[in-house]
Amino acid sequence: MNALTVIKEELEEELPDEVHDIIQKLMHELKIAIKRAENSEEQLHKMENNDMRVKELTALCQVKNNEIFALERKIKDLSNRAEEKDKQIISMLSMTKEFKILVESADKGIQTDPVHNLELEQKLVKSEEKNSKLKEMLISQIEEIQKLKSVDGNIRDTGVVQNSKKKIEAKVKPGGYYPLFLRKPKDQLNNQ
Repeated sequence: MNALTVIKEELEEELPDEVHDIIQKLMHELKIAIKRAENSEEQLHKMENNDMRVKELTALCQVKNNEIFALERKIKDLSNRAEEKDKQIISMLSMTKEFKILVESADKGIQTDPVHNLELEQKLVKSEEKNSKLKEMLISQIEEIQKLKSVDGNIRDTGVVQNSKKKIEAKVKPGGYYPLFLRKPKDQLNNQ
């Protein structure tokens, strides 16, 4: 038995009918008030749970934003490297064109003097060596570009993001390198 039924039974035994009706109304209103209190308590728990969930989602969003920032920096670094490699490839291609022109002019027999032919042969041997070195460099550059592209594609699947975070955190720690945006401005009075 709960407290309401006990109170009700005690009141029914001692009170007249008019008071009994008033008590019935009051009991009914009391039950409604108890239900409302229970509902408001449930809603309060739901609101607290929602607040906790919002805080968790906000923290997760911050972590994801940091990861996105790190990925953007990594992509920028990779694109800069790719541009440098493209410039190197272009310079190597121009050198191969010059080499082809030199070989074609040697094939036409412009120089007829035997002394010059010997010098020309030496130049051709040197240029062929350079050409083979350039081809090897070109092949290695192409392989490196392909590696960079594959690394760029696999960034999300590997721990590159975590490693870059660790590197950034290591740079920010005391005794390490401080990027310009983290440095304190120097006082003008101390410098003078």
